[in-house]
Amino acid sequence: GAYAGLELFFLTLPWQAWNLVLQCVGGSWLAIVVLRLAIDSHEGRPLALGATLKESVVRLADVAGAHGAKVHAIVVGMQVLIPGIFYALQLAFVDMIAVLEPERPALQRSGALTYGIRGRLFRMLTLWVVVSAALQIGAGVLMEDSDVLMASLLDIRELGYWTLVVQDTIWTFTTWILTLSLLALYLERSKRIAAIEKARAKAKSG
Repeated sequence: GAYAGLELFFLTLPWQAWNLVLQCVGGSWLAIVVLRLAIDSHEGRPLALGATLKESVVRLADVAGAHGAKVHAIVVGMQVLIPGIFYALQLAFVDMIAVLEPERPALQRSGALTYGIRGRLFRMLTLWVVVSAALQIGAGVLMEDSDVLMASLLDIRELGYWTLVVQDTIWTFTTWILTLSLLALYLERSKRIAAIEKARAKAKSG
């Protein structure tokens, strides 16, 4: 039993490593593209896809540093669950800051901006997890036999190719919705904090 478990761990290790790399590099690239286009749309500017794609290549390494640190913190923290949840809440705005405020320390500023609204963030992230998981499980139920689904709990490679494609598409779509929701909350929070800081500065000078 222990030997079988260890063998399974080593068999799935390349998949886990590739998935982590994909989340760090691919996630950083997507963050730049999605957030930049969303901001252009929000501010009424024409969507410059060519310029955005160029920016995503030029700035990939910079954004990947902050995004990768967030991903690793959450993944490692999730091994004990509670720290992972804490990091997910504290670092929720890292991508937005890395892309839109490159002159600011993304990890530190995210912690400051999320302070006081982590309950709201927790509800948002919980809803995302529940909906995303339900849709992916539903797709699995429709596309695979029950025996395959049970086996996939131990080894995801048991799932068929198209099942994985559909589940990944669902995850990508729900994550896109989550990112836009977080962006809206980030803009709201940044504006509020800026107003508070301006009022404090005015009070001191007065």
